[in-house]
Amino acid sequence: MQKQIILFVLLAYTLYAIEFDKFAQKALKNSVDINSKKLDIQISREQKNISLKYKNPELTLQANSFDSLESGYNIEINQPIRLWGVTHTKELLFDSKIELKKLQLYSKKALFLKELSNLYIEYKKAYYYLELIRQEKEIVDKIYNLTKTKYSDGGASKLDLLKASTLINQAKADIQLALRNLLIAKSDLQIFANLKIDDIDISYKFKVVQTKINILDIQKLKELQNIAILDNQLYSKKIKWINLYFGYEQEPNQNIASLGLNIPIKIFDTNSAEQQIQSLKLKNLILETTIQKDRLGAKILSLKQIIKSYEDERAEYQKLIVSNNELLNLYNQSYKISKLNLINLLDIKSQLIQNKKHLIWLDTKQQNLVIELNYIQGVTDVQ
Repeated sequence: MQKQIILFVLLAYTLYAIEFDKFAQKALKNSVDINSKKLDIQISREQKNISLKYKNPELTLQANSFDSLESGYNIEINQPIRLWGVTHTKELLFDSKIELKKLQLYSKKALFLKELSNLYIEYKKAYYYLELIRQEKEIVDKIYNLTKTKYSDGGASKLDLLKASTLINQAKADIQLALRNLLIAKSDLQIFANLKIDDIDISYKFKVVQTKINILDIQKLKELQNIAILDNQLYSKKIKWINLYFGYEQEPNQNIASLGLNIPIKIFDTNSAEQQIQSLKLKNLILETTIQKDRLGAKILSLKQIIKSYEDERAEYQKLIVSNNELLNLYNQSYKISKLNLINLLDIKSQLIQNKKHLIWLDTKQQNLVIELNYIQGVTDVQ
């Protein structure tokens, strides 16, 4: 009967629980940090528009009075003009800064999904531990019933019956503990996601994404290199603005019209120190990018190897569990006809449960590493 209840619970989770990928998408939409990063991108776009605006012209009006009691006036218009090369470089610089903001958003999403996914794996582990303990109680119930029958027939001692009864009480206590752990894991998952969901599907399995690797940390370093290069280009431009002016002056005996340019001359403030700083920054970023590429490349290779080792070990434990189940059935039959004592039966039961626990642990570790690998490779969506 209990086995049917467990199967019903599993079926209910499959039919009525929200799928993890949908749960994750809702969580992403609810994330304050991610929405804040999206606003940062919008702010950067507006800052670009502000920075690229041209200055307004200046109008100067002047009235003149002469000794001859005649009067005149002077009108002058000044229009600052940013050189096209400066405008183009500033536009590229802001585009690069916006791209960096986007990469920071993707990094935030990737980190959010990594943490959410690990909490989901902890929830799955707690769920499967609970089901395993319920299975253990089914086994213990059978052992107790066999022992009780044997005790009535004189084939088992009072001590054997007491041991079997104690195992049932222990299993009941373990179930309560596992239920509490499941509630805690579910609560942690929902609090982090900022979502209230009755049930979450436990069938989702993370897989290593085999698409082109796009390591976000490396992409951010490359974008910082672009920013350093463009900053340096701006500092190297001796002239950024010129002033175009037009003047008209009326005097008693003449009218004067003038058109000209005001061009700043860079003699003292040459920005040489600023250029040197940007050059040093660029060298440092190039070095850091090379180191990060080597380090993350080695880590990716190592993670793939470890994941493979967990998968291989899991396959062996699955075979072992099949043997344990067959052995337990045989031991049950032998114990039933008094060819085996209780201790031998309990030993094989313990082996089966411990191997199943280890299988859950292996699945958890393997999934944690898959999540870590996908995170390093720049995965920002649930696959």
